[in-house]
Amino acid sequence: MLQEQIQTSTVLTTEAREQPARRSWPKAEWLVLPLGALLLVLLWQLVVVVGDYPSFILPAPLDVARSFVAEVQSGRLWPHVAVTLFETVAGFLLGFLAATLTGYVLAKRPRAERALAPWLVAMQAVPIVALAPLLVIWLGFGLASKVAVSALIVFFPI
Repeated sequence: MLQEQIQTSTVLTTEAREQPARRSWPKAEWLVLPLGALLLVLLWQLVVVVGDYPSFILPAPLDVARSFVAEVQSGRLWPHVAVTLFETVAGFLLGFLAATLTGYVLAKRPRAERALAPWLVAMQAVPIVALAPLLVIWLGFGLASKVAVSALIVFFPI
């Protein structure tokens, strides 16, 4: 009796797999992101118009787009993009190297893991947003504080 049920079940599932799939409308999942972005921009424009905010508080989307195009065409944007990219990549490399070495040491040395793990957990519990102003005070407004923030963002997930 049980063997007949198993064979019947196997036959039914095999037959169900062999049937051609029904035609359905093409999935438009790729439209979700562009439509969501368009909806966000339209909502932004609505808030600007209805709220009657001055442009220095909340500029309209078209004003922001015009300003962006003007900055790109003037060439003033690219030096800032290069500096930001350098700070980000330097912070990533520093954080990756520090995290990898720390992970290796903690994996190979149980004493180091017992000594450092509580400190690392405590450091991970502190949000980077809380540490960023301290890093600026300690390291200054220059490159070091920005690279340190990037390194800390990368360190703990690795």
